[in-house]
Formats: sequence, structure tokens, C-alpha cells
Amino acid sequence: HSPSLHDELASALGRELSPVEIAAVSLARDLAIKGAGEKQALHGLCLIVGDGKEVLKCGKIKKKSQNFVDRPNVSILEDDPGEFSAGAAGDGAIVIDRDGNYLCASFGVSDTSKGDKRGGGMRHQAASAIAQQAGGCFVIKVSEDACGSSGEPIPNAMMDVFDSCK
Repeated sequence: HSPSLHDELASALGRELSPVEIAAVSLARDLAIKGAGEKQALHGLCLIVGDGKEVLKCGKIKKKSQNFVDRPNVSILEDDPGEFSAGAAGDGAIVIDRDGNYLCASFGVSDTSKGDKRGGGMRHQAASAIAQQAGGCFVIKVSEDACGSSGEPIPNAMMDVFDSCK
């Protein structure tokens, strides 16, 4: 049997992933493959899993989107990936608390100075910077060229994972 994406990632990170981190990887993969609906590919994607209160201190929400005022919680552990597509379609990151609850979309990281400046653009730099902040975060970044809208994976598409480090 071929190793799963989660097995490969756990091996690369040298540790087991939490259920929320596994769900975040699955969500990022699903959103990158399916897009934002209406055959609209995403312009890249960033998911931050961390201590929600601490993460939110490290930036600002660019606009309130998909805040689910009619529901107390939306969780990546229980809810359909489609629930997150509108938030993924905007600029900025989706923030997920360590318990799996969705906190916001359109989150912008304030201090990107510690981010990796060698590869990728601003999303890459912001993802690698926030991974080191807020007590350490698990961050998944998918480039625009790895995002489709057909429901079929793009051959050789990759995602970057930052595990509390640059």
C-alpha cells in the first residue's frame, strides 16, 4: 500500500500529527483541488492552526468573512470542507484554533520579518513567519499554481508545511 499524505508528512516532520492538523492538511488539499466553487480556482491558500487568541494578536482580520453568526462553532473536524471555500477565496489566511474551531478568514500577519525570504512570495513569507509566532503554529501554504477547480489534483502540485519554524 502506498503511504498516505499524512504518513508522509508525519515522517517528514518526525512526529505524529494531531487530529486537527490531519484535518487541516485534508482541508487544504480539498480546497486546492476543488477551488472556491463555480469552477473558480483559489489564488493560493494559507491555513494557520494554533492557539487562536495568540494567533489573532499577531495580525488583523482584513474583513469579516464567513463568520457563521447563526452557528456557535464551525469545526474542521466535523464540518464539510465546502463550508470553508468562501473564506479560502479571499486574501489572507484561515485561522483554526488547536481545538479545530474556525476563527476567521482574511487574516493578515503583521510581522513577516522572521519569515523565509528565499522562496515564494508574500504568502510564503507570512506563512513561515506566523509559524514561529504565537507559541508556534502549524501552517499550510498552497501556491496559486497548485490550486485548481476541476476536482482533479494538479500533477506534481505541492504544499508547504511550516511546523513552528521557518
